[in-house]
Amino acid sequence: MIATPDLLLEVEKLRSENHQKDLRITKLEHQLNQLLRHIYGHKSEKFPVDPQQIKLGLEMPVVEAAEKKKETITYQRTKPSSNNNHKGRLVLPEHLPRVDQIILPHEDVTGLKKIGEEITERLECDPGKLFVTRFIRYKYAKENNDGIIIADLPSSPIEKGKAGASILALIIIQKYVDHLPLYRQIEQFKRMGIDIPSSTMSDWVRTGAELIAPLYQTLVNRILQSHYLQVDETRIQVMDRDEKARPNNLSGRAKTHRG
Repeated sequence: MIATPDLLLEVEKLRSENHQKDLRITKLEHQLNQLLRHIYGHKSEKFPVDPQQIKLGLEMPVVEAAEKKKETITYQRTKPSSNNNHKGRLVLPEHLPRVDQIILPHEDVTGLKKIGEEITERLECDPGKLFVTRFIRYKYAKENNDGIIIADLPSSPIEKGKAGASILALIIIQKYVDHLPLYRQIEQFKRMGIDIPSSTMSDWVRTGAELIAPLYQTLVNRILQSHYLQVDETRIQVMDRDEKARPNNLSGRAKTHRG
């Protein structure tokens, strides 16, 4: 068969049409893969159907939302009365002492009949007060100048010290329980009328620690008898008195180590 120019032109035309079909098929396959990935992939999300996909015969099945069932729930609640003395506010404990203040009307009430009273409570405070305990011991002279009789002085936490047990307990509790530093407690005592030197208060705390050393050792022994222990391993930068402080090359400050 002799290839004529018209026949060659027809062959080229068919090849071009086939190439266009191949491109269209490749494009449709790509769109189909993208659609399946959106539907069945691990990050699938609901999305509206593209009208172009419907034209391509890739219409997604329309799933009608199931009709939600409705139910009626009823309950009962106690409606607060108007005379409940504000139960939602702070309730003042009954064990606190009450100081009554009688407030009379300014008008003359002579001859009038009292029909009741209204009580309004307010929480107040009286700042801590210091006091001094004086131990007065009478001395008696024996007959024939044979000596003196006097009672023994009660024991004191600090021998010949000015601090009583209550003051030591207050300072230690405020420092280690309430996290109130000594210098703030010193200012607090100043407002109460006494100036306690910082060295004196520090000695009081040290002596108090020595007094409770037996209690500390008892607690340690009891803890070591346990089968399971927990500790706080929080790290912090500290300086050691036993090690010579070496200045940092950059800041000039003494180096610290992680404790």
